Formats: sequence, structure tokens, C-alpha cells
Amino acid sequence: MTEKTPYQSPLNDEDRQSPYRSAYYAQKTSALAILSVVSGVISFPMMCLCFVSIPFSVFAIVSGHMSRGIVRDTNGEYSGMEMATFGMILGYCSFFLVAGFLAFTMIAGEHTSTQVTTVRGNGSEGSVLLKQATSQLQGGTEEATFGVSATEANADALARHYVETLHVLDETHFTETNSSKAVTKRQYRAFVQLNAGSAAVLLMVPDYGRFTESALEILHERCWLIAQRTLDEVLPENADLAVAIYSSSGIEVAMIGVTQRTGPTKAGLKKTTNSEKSLAKFFVLPTTSSSKTSGSKSATDSKIDAKGSGDLILPAEAG
Repeated sequence: MTEKTPYQSPLNDEDRQSPYRSAYYAQKTSALAILSVVSGVISFPMMCLCFVSIPFSVFAIVSGHMSRGIVRDTNGEYSGMEMATFGMILGYCSFFLVAGFLAFTMIAGEHTSTQVTTVRGNGSEGSVLLKQATSQLQGGTEEATFGVSATEANADALARHYVETLHVLDETHFTETNSSKAVTKRQYRAFVQLNAGSAAVLLMVPDYGRFTESALEILHERCWLIAQRTLDEVLPENADLAVAIYSSSGIEVAMIGVTQRTGPTKAGLKKTTNSEKSLAKFFVLPTTSSSKTSGSKSATDSKIDAKGSGDLILPAEAG
């Protein structure tokens, strides 16, 4: 008889065909097959812990493959082919489910980093966003426009159009006689917060304190009216509107009302205050934002630029 090595099955062909085989040799279940099933089963609840599931999945896959090879090579000495296969399937399923979830999370994270869900800025949140806006507004002396939009419209382009219209009116309605300094030399800074059904316009007027009382009244009326005309194509009728004028010392006046496409200079104006509390509700988390120095234009601004500053019709200045 041929001598057997330790790595060969102790059964020869005669042994396997012998009717007395079961009396002497009990078929063994592969331990790796059992471990493969156990690891595969454990890997599924461990998916709740994400990365913790991966070692169990990998072990179920590897031990399943090894067990299948052992059962196949020992010619019947070991059983557990079905168990090993089942453990492998569990391991593969849990592994690819976790890997797919992680890939989806990474892709979704990159997408949401550029698009933030719009949330109404009530209470302290709105106050924080308003403070950030006023910091930008008062953060320099050179003329600049800023815009934050919760819609597809370009808020910065609206802010630039607002400032350009102000300059046109400066030349026709303000002189050295009603302002101690020629308004045409003023460097405005404007911020537009544009939402789906509301908007706020913040305007920095550096030499606000040099205006005479009558000139201030004209300035307030013009600022309100220009905001109405600037936003009439991006806001519906009766949308909430706020226009606030700032000086270097802080807020000077806040005008609150609704949009009106027709009517007198103060059409839609409901109240005037010098408090920022009523402005917080207009500030929401943005989906897009922009801030750039006035003067640079893009293709998305063409619709706004086509309106032209000269299209604004103002009532005759009294006196």
C-alpha cells in the first residue's frame, strides 16, 4: 500500500466505496465554513456602524472561499460547501452595501457643499446673517456691491443696477445746494438679499450726515422707488421688501413694505424705523452667493442691464 502524506485524505478509493466506512469515519464540517456563515450574519447588523462591518464581510468572503476549496479537495472528508457559499454571499452583500453607501455619502456631500438648502432666517439665525451682511457693507470705503440669492437670479447684478441708478439720480436730483458735498463723487456700497418671495436692500451712504433734512427725504424716497423698479422682474406683486440705509455710524433708516409696480414714490411703504430687528426675517441661508467690485459684468446680467438706469420714471422733485 502506498504511504500517505499528512496533507492527503486518509481515505482511499476502496475506503470510500466500503459499506463500513461510516462506522469508522465521520464526515467533518469545515470550521471555516461555519466561521464564514457566522461572520456574514454578524456583518449585517454591524452595517449600522458602517466601517465596523467591513472586517466581518471580508473575513466571511475569504473564509468562504478557503472552505469551499478544502471541501472540494478532500473528496468528501469535509462537508460545508453550502454553508461556505452562504457565508460568502452574506459577506459580499454586506460589503457592497456599505461601500455603496459610503460612495453615495461622499458624492452627496460634495453636491450639497455648493448648494445649501434654503431656510428662513428667523430669530437669532436671521440676526447673524444680517450682521454678516452689514459687516460686508461697512467693511470698506471703495464702491462695491454684494449679493446673496436664495433663487436663480443674480443678486449681485441687481445690487450693481441699484447703485448705477442711484448715480444717475445723483446727477439730476442732488447738487451742492442740498448736500454739502457733490453726490456724484459718493462711493456707494450696496447689498441685496434676494429670496423667493422677499428681498432686502442695504445701502451704505458714507456722507449721510451731510445731507440737509429735505435732501434726506428725497434720498429715502428715491432709494425706496429704485428698489421697487430694480426688483420688479424678479419678485411678484406684494412681495415683502425692505430698504435700509446705513452710515459709518450704523443704521439710519429702515423702510419696510411690499412691492408695487405702479403708484406714487412711496407706493407699498408700510413703516419706517431705525431698528434692525425688522430686517432679520429677510435673511435666509443662500443657495448661491456672490460678492465683487462694481463694474465687472457677466452674461447673466444682460437682462438686468437691458433695463437701463434711465428707464426709471420719477415724480418731479418738489421745491
